[in-house]
Amino acid sequence: MKMQEQKLKRFKVYKNISNVLFILTVVMGGLFMLAALFTATVLSAAGYDIVDVAQKILAEVQPEVLPMIPEGLSIPYGVIFTGIISAGLSISLTAYIFKSVSLMFGRIVEQGTPFASNMVKGLKHMGIAFFIYTGLIFVLSILAGTVINHPEWMTFNVNISWSSIMFGLLLFSLGEIFEFGLSLQVDSESIV
Repeated sequence: MKMQEQKLKRFKVYKNISNVLFILTVVMGGLFMLAALFTATVLSAAGYDIVDVAQKILAEVQPEVLPMIPEGLSIPYGVIFTGIISAGLSISLTAYIFKSVSLMFGRIVEQGTPFASNMVKGLKHMGIAFFIYTGLIFVLSILAGTVINHPEWMTFNVNISWSSIMFGLLLFSLGEIFEFGLSLQVDSESIV
């Protein structure tokens, strides 16, 4: 019994850590998104070509990508804003996962068990969120490739995030395992 109380105390700490990470993600992600949109807007309004600025930044941040850019081809505006949208989706997914984890730890503390129907739903919803994220990023990469309309960039930009699919499958599988554990707990309680 004492070990269970210690675990529940730890889960409270994990809940608080997840809440702090959620808040940091929302605040820092929001600031990043505002800064990116503000910078793009101000540069455009001031007469700077944001495509040239983006290519200079890319040369500093990821110089290994520059040899992949065909000679004379510049990055279109649509690709820049597609990148900003992709970053926003990543920030949103991260915030959602932190908040879901926080809620799950809170439910474990309240209910005293991880085997509850809302835990199963939470795990499955997080798995589905990864699948949706992967699909949206795939569609955005196709759009970016279409905007560029260049064969070398089209193959470079169209990608599938296999790690996101793997995490989604893992979380969905954990949801199924927890659902099985819940059914076993209900069966054992009905016998007693």
